[in-house]
Amino acid sequence: MHCDILDSFYLKPNGEVPCEDDIGECITLGIVADSSESWSPSRFFQNEKYQKLISAAERNDLPWGDICRKCAHMQPREWKSRLLKRRIRKLQLEPTMLCTLRCPACGNRDQLKLRGGERTMTSSLLERVLRGFREERYRIDYVEWAGQGDPLLHPRISELVELVRSYFPKTLQRVITNGNYDFKKTMKGAFVENIVVSCDGAIQENYEQYRIRGDVRKVFRFMKNAHAYSPKTKIIWKYILFEFNDTDREIILAQRIAKACGVGEMRFVVTATKFRSERFHLANAHELPVRHPRLSVRLNPLVSRIDQMGKPMRQSMPRRFQAFALHAYRLLPTRLLLGSGFDRVFTTEHNHTNHLVVEAWVLFVGSRRRLPVELFLEGQRVARQERPLECQNAIERMLKITGCHLCRFRLSCELKAALPLNVRLLIRSESGVKVQTLVGGMIVFTKSLVSRSPKGKLVGQAS
Repeated sequence: MHCDILDSFYLKPNGEVPCEDDIGECITLGIVADSSESWSPSRFFQNEKYQKLISAAERNDLPWGDICRKCAHMQPREWKSRLLKRRIRKLQLEPTMLCTLRCPACGNRDQLKLRGGERTMTSSLLERVLRGFREERYRIDYVEWAGQGDPLLHPRISELVELVRSYFPKTLQRVITNGNYDFKKTMKGAFVENIVVSCDGAIQENYEQYRIRGDVRKVFRFMKNAHAYSPKTKIIWKYILFEFNDTDREIILAQRIAKACGVGEMRFVVTATKFRSERFHLANAHELPVRHPRLSVRLNPLVSRIDQMGKPMRQSMPRRFQAFALHAYRLLPTRLLLGSGFDRVFTTEHNHTNHLVVEAWVLFVGSRRRLPVELFLEGQRVARQERPLECQNAIERMLKITGCHLCRFRLSCELKAALPLNVRLLIRSESGVKVQTLVGGMIVFTKSLVSRSPKGKLVGQAS
């Protein structure tokens, strides 16, 4: 088992460090006092609770029992702790616990009742933490301004952003907000690389069913001004799919508004919470109508372990499952293929019907506007996807190859029989045919370990 807290650090305004931003908020791993004395992160990570967390992960056990079982951040994959190597994937900072909205699934009001101390982060506390990480040469991949409150309600959020920039100038910063504010007045010229705006709907009467007290027109104005005043900032519109905002009409309208506001990515989220969409779920999320040039579909972490019927997903596959053969992915021969592989292969249940879901990546050179991918079972085509769910342009700069893209796909089909232990991935392109095979008795696979066979074919085995 793996938990995100093993490679992240979450700081509350009162100095508490909880066990991730979910149900784990009830577990406090330690407290950073707001003082002028130096603070040692390596010594902090050696306390009793962190040692219990790491020890449990090594034994493939749950440190906090039922709390871990209900947490969205606990995932069935190999554990990996970057903290031990002085690297933090995510430094999550909650600048304030205040919020103007009353979202039904948010724990903001409960947190305000239970937590004592400061509700707004001081610059001295933040600086003490940043200084400790820099002095002990910790590497931070990115800083995320988020938590139980909205970061933009902090009266000096722009100063805190600049403070982080002064200590870690090359670290990416991301703000997650509901966007019901004036961008220019709140940010005051401070630059962040990403702003994720949570806006679940394009029509006010649907939007306010979850974002209670919110005004969707203010959100549109916020995104438009963010693009105008900070054109280098990537604006990401996060749209959680609920039963009241999942019509084609509203989804297409949202994408058109996103393009008009300069949104860099339209991100739809499949969730497992109350009011979740029954129309779009884990098995068919790729069927969303596409109008925005950069559209992605993400899963709430809990969806990876809980199917749409609310039942825990099976973590192993009985050996009697051997009727179906996942025969092939096929990439139409119009591009130069550099590599491919599985992210995950698993089954889920929706409306009492089993579905096979396959998530894979393809690294190629060529146009990313249309990249038809087909899924075959027993030689029969059962699914086709015209556009990738996500395309990473940074790959082009890393590999220094013009037109190089890493795209991710999710295809699914209804299972009318059982699933085999062997899963084969076949991709055809102008550069030839490449084959990968996943072998194992697990439904959820991590990325395959790829090696070269004597015949030059790519062969991988599930890790």
